[in-house]
Amino acid sequence: MIKSRISLNLLKESNSSNQQPASMPNEITRIAYNEFCQKTEVPVFVKDWYLDSACNDGEWDVVFDERKGEVCAAMPYFIKRKYGFSYITMPPFVRYMGPLLLPEFQNLKDQHRIYKNLIDQLPKVDSFNQNFEPELTNWLPFYWQGYSQSTRYTYRLDISGTEEVFKHFALDIRRNIKKAKDQVRITEEGTAEDFYRVHKMTFDRQEKGMPYSLDIFSNHIKALEERGLAKMFFAKDDEQRIHAVSCLMKDGNMAYYHISGGDPSLRKSGAGILLVWHIIQYARAVWDVKIFDFEGSMIKNIEQVWHRAGAYQVPYFNVRKNNSRLFNLAEKIRRG
Repeated sequence: MIKSRISLNLLKESNSSNQQPASMPNEITRIAYNEFCQKTEVPVFVKDWYLDSACNDGEWDVVFDERKGEVCAAMPYFIKRKYGFSYITMPPFVRYMGPLLLPEFQNLKDQHRIYKNLIDQLPKVDSFNQNFEPELTNWLPFYWQGYSQSTRYTYRLDISGTEEVFKHFALDIRRNIKKAKDQVRITEEGTAEDFYRVHKMTFDRQEKGMPYSLDIFSNHIKALEERGLAKMFFAKDDEQRIHAVSCLMKDGNMAYYHISGGDPSLRKSGAGILLVWHIIQYARAVWDVKIFDFEGSMIKNIEQVWHRAGAYQVPYFNVRKNNSRLFNLAEKIRRG
């Protein structure tokens, strides 16, 4: 086990002296968190540089559990303050958060003790809402503390053999891919501004507000590209019109269909599904990954496409708790 260079007592003193979180953890907390992340595999979504790139409209921080002076677990969180409420929620671009444990503390006895300690250290907020990574299957200590859980699904493909992947696509998907090849070409030539403009069209079509600005989007893409973990792809026609866009992201042996969008006026070209097929091939051939994750979705029309593309369901937990009746009411009003 890597020995932590940070004293746990110093860490506790540092945390207690910062009652109001800054936009990101203080230096001591960050060092301790990075040292912990070096001891075990953690999802790219919760690495400090990734959270820095995503948590622009709020603050992220982390709580720890320790045994014999060494950090054995951590739990990052993202807190927002709006309309007089403070609440822990999921930041943009982050699919999963939740508790992170070293492998030797994955047994149930340790999990129960560790999770309770992490929960007790979370800041007092009006609401808590996090998606736990699929590998995290024990949420009982949260239930015992009054939290609730709903099961959500992402969809994944085994892409170790791309020819087999294509064979398992539904007939109309294969037909749309072939049709799209006659109308558009896939290229990496395009800017973050080009991508964002088409990406935003998807939100506009659904009459939803854009959850982040061009600057936030660009900074996030830059952080990924600097580490060789992302590629942006554009489907363009002969007139240089962009029909669809897709950002592929890598995390170990997993590739994520991270961010996408399409021009509603050009949807009939089939460019969106052609892009999906292209980035699947890219992920396997260039990045040598074997699993492709669609990052959802629970939306019926989208889910139907993914399962008809041969993807399989992977459940994960959405864990939440509302501590304020006013926040509950505000949530109900927001959802209509």
